[in-house]
Amino acid sequence: MKRIIRLTERDLTRIVKRVINEDWDDETWSLYNDGIYYGGKIKDIVHMAKKYDIVNIKLNRIGDSPSYDTNELERASKADYTNFPIVAVDLGFNGIGVLDGNHRVFQAREDGETKLKGYLIPLEDIERYKL
Repeated sequence: MKRIIRLTERDLTRIVKRVINEDWDDETWSLYNDGIYYGGKIKDIVHMAKKYDIVNIKLNRIGDSPSYDTNELERASKADYTNFPIVAVDLGFNGIGVLDGNHRVFQAREDGETKLKGYLIPLEDIERYKL
């Protein structure tokens, strides 16, 4: 016999938040620039990025996208760069480093885009993430 469970909107919201937070607890970012390694948790850098305005970021200032295996290519092809801004750091003359959103950058390039929306953090603001 099948059982129907009714959830309130509040219950569903709590479940979704718990799943998202659990997933983000394991997700990290890393960056190497001018001999210095930086890194941290995705959820922390995304939270920090919210204090910056969303701007148009030129894709030609971002380095090459990572190489993806078949599973990652499928995931990257579903990345929604139109509704979810990337989080990036301005490296000055060294271009722009992506901290969160590599799949979105990949898909935007595949779609022929030349820019996408994102939070652009100044390099000095990620100093606390030096490893």
